[in-house]
Amino acid sequence: MRLFSKALAVFSLALLASSSAQADACKQVDAPISTSYFLAGCTSPVGLCTAGTIGSGVLAGTTRFTVLTLAPGASPYELLYTGELVITTKSGSVTVRDYGVFNQATGQYFELQQVLSGTRRFEDATGTLTSSGLGSTTGFSGTITGTVCPGSANGGQQAGGQQAG
Repeated sequence: MRLFSKALAVFSLALLASSSAQADACKQVDAPISTSYFLAGCTSPVGLCTAGTIGSGVLAGTTRFTVLTLAPGASPYELLYTGELVITTKSGSVTVRDYGVFNQATGQYFELQQVLSGTRRFEDATGTLTSSGLGSTTGFSGTITGTVCPGSANGGQQAGGQQAG
């Protein structure tokens, strides 16, 4: 029994150390995001897609957003939506599930975003992001913030780490 207790304690410490190392490898996101509506090639079941850019940081690159669902909110001016956001960077891509609310009267939007998958440096990545800002007749402009953590397939490398060259 004593051997089991010691083994459990060692295992617990190793687990805590690895999750602490994982948390240390996470990258903070705080960057501008700007998008425009597009129709050609939009695969949204409700006909709403945007393409744009994230201006800086670990997720600097291009975006493509597809609205998957759209429903009325609590007030006549609110729209609730879900969608898929794909962010393509020099280091790989990140696919995010998006849950948002848009106020048609004020133009304000707010989104909660869960990192679902990725490629290359972002393979098996996890994380939670938020995005907020203003919408217009041509698209959206705001800020994306949160955390992206590398996955186990990334060999412990930091998502968006420095590249040689």
